Amino acid sequence: MTATGKKNGKTVVVALGGNAILQPGQVGTFEEQLFNIDGAMRRIAQLAEDGWRVVLTHGNGPQVGNLLIQNALAAKTVAPMPMDVCGAESQGQIGYMAAQTLANHLRKRRLTAPVVCVVTQVAVDPKDKAFAAPSKPVGPFYSEGVAKKMMLEEGLAMREDAGRGWRRVVPSPEPREIVELEAVRGLVESGSLVVCSGGGGVPVVRSRGALSGIDAVIDKDLAAALLAKELGADALLILTDVPKAYVHYGTPEQAGLDTVTASQMRAYAAEGHFKAGSMGPKVEACLRFVDAGGESVIASLTEVGPAMAGRAGTHIVPDAPAKGATKRTAGAKAGTKPKAAAPKKAAAPKAPAKKPRQRTRRGSVADVIDINTRRAVAE
Repeated sequence: MTATGKKNGKTVVVALGGNAILQPGQVGTFEEQLFNIDGAMRRIAQLAEDGWRVVLTHGNGPQVGNLLIQNALAAKTVAPMPMDVCGAESQGQIGYMAAQTLANHLRKRRLTAPVVCVVTQVAVDPKDKAFAAPSKPVGPFYSEGVAKKMMLEEGLAMREDAGRGWRRVVPSPEPREIVELEAVRGLVESGSLVVCSGGGGVPVVRSRGALSGIDAVIDKDLAAALLAKELGADALLILTDVPKAYVHYGTPEQAGLDTVTASQMRAYAAEGHFKAGSMGPKVEACLRFVDAGGESVIASLTEVGPAMAGRAGTHIVPDAPAKGATKRTAGAKAGTKPKAAAPKKAAAPKAPAKKPRQRTRRGSVADVIDINTRRAVAE
């Protein structure tokens, strides 16, 4: 960022990408993950030394996937845990390593701020349209025969995955509420560095005020944006494995974006420059936070310091200071702004087709095939 957080109590929500925990080609041993996280926490500790109040979120896809595989392999010996419990387990697993290594790096810098890991629940709307169209692949690969048997007998949604086999798919609903928000806020205000909302948080729904887990995956970057907005953070920093966001990525016309306004970024998104499975959710998360009055940054994990000093990464800023804007949005210097293309008029989205749904464990909703129809076809 153009203004540093040194000695001014500014808050930054940092969303770590998967490369901070597991590198391509690694199998995911404890030693590998601990080494990667330790390197990431060394850079996060620098933010704290610069005076930033840090709230850290992270991904957990490979870890949850491994737990689901362990469930499948040991099902005859150990009772398998539901997906929301696996999400909570992975939050504890990664949070433990992050909190420990971050505290060690703070100690090396003679900083005494406590580090706390909060297993975080994130509430979603049980009527979210995502429940009618599960799309997020999770867990192990299965043969077509086994997958169809699981669909029939367990009511799971399964899908063929790029020729590699069949996998379970679950909904990816919008995050609506950070359940432990006030606890996180209190910890941040007391001077703690907080690790929370791992993997987008444990998905839960409310029924007459009571919470219950649900089988789903919440996008971690969208959850980070909601967390940053609700905390009133000054910055949202999304760390990934590329130096910045690009237009025409992977082509001879590829160009990195330095400082752009929200409207410019929306124009690029409308043109299809940011793919749904990679940079798209990150850009959307950044735009949501900018709409709330903050500044968003997309940067490489190796350039945390320069990114927050305005020398690296892509910085997305509001179009113009809102009337009565607070200090957190004032003074942001814009660099060379790429010329924005006019956004194309998007066609009105079609309403999702209604699909049969089945109530499952603890009131959750899963997309399933019509069992009677399937059996009739099989016969």
